[in-house]
Amino acid sequence: MSLDNALWLVGVATEAAVVGLLVYRRVWRTLPIFFAYCAWDLLGAAVAYPIIRFFPASYFAVYLAQIVVESALELGILVELTWSVLRPFRASLPAAHSWSLAASFWPLARPSGLSPSSLGSAIFRRSGIF
Repeated sequence: MSLDNALWLVGVATEAAVVGLLVYRRVWRTLPIFFAYCAWDLLGAAVAYPIIRFFPASYFAVYLAQIVVESALELGILVELTWSVLRPFRASLPAAHSWSLAASFWPLARPSGLSPSSLGSAIFRRSGIF
């Protein structure tokens, strides 16, 4: 077994242990999006290695699909954790504040220094679509 394979296996086992602890402690009841993210990350790590090993040509398309879902879950985690912190004050906040709070994270959702057009063109050039 090579070092790469051993590190991948240890990473997947660690993620499985974390998901197992989250299930045991019933975290999905209080933080369902965080739990979904952890489960999605475990699934992505478990599936990525066989795909890159046996189907290297299709790995980039799978990676793009996985990263879209992961980014949406990360944004959901930010909103979920914000609501967990603001839970004591939730009754005193107007309903419109939930959408404005979620929208305030939107500028932080992309890496700094990359405009959406340059990022999209780089993805299309890499994938060979255009």
